[in-house]
Amino acid sequence: KDLCMIDRLGELLDIGLNSYKIEGRAKTFYYAAVITGAYRRALDYLLAHPHAAVPAEIADEVNKVSHREYGYGFYDGRCDLQHREDSAYLRDYDICAVVEQCDALGHAVLSLRNKCAVGERAELVSPDEAATPFTLEAFYAEDGTELDVAAHPMMRFQTRLPRYAAPFSLIRKKNQ
Repeated sequence: KDLCMIDRLGELLDIGLNSYKIEGRAKTFYYAAVITGAYRRALDYLLAHPHAAVPAEIADEVNKVSHREYGYGFYDGRCDLQHREDSAYLRDYDICAVVEQCDALGHAVLSLRNKCAVGERAELVSPDEAATPFTLEAFYAEDGTELDVAAHPMMRFQTRLPRYAAPFSLIRKKNQ
């Protein structure tokens, strides 16, 4: 199992822990960005609302990266909770594209990572903001040709996002 303590952060704050190491050797930039963002938002929420539970929309972010089944490791003093029969990774979301440029109205230039199509549901993942769900709108090739599908890895294309997105923000979609 992979260690995941996001729903136990309140307990860790209560005992005075003030430094956290988020595990993840050889993980992708997507993993690092999503996990760090989720824990940061969870800590900020708990500091503003002592003894509250981490809201589901924050805690659920950790399930949107590739991971094995989650557990608490030896935190509760029991080692029988390790899951050794299956170490398969769960991967429910993929990165569609990375934002290269974006203006204040959401007009963006993206670099494709995995195939995506106009009309599909996706989420915009940016630093310091919760993921924003939206429907992928019209795509345009660099020469202005309208596209129904972006299918060539690393191709650059234009579309409209639901809001401004900083460079290196990510577009992800749920696997089907």
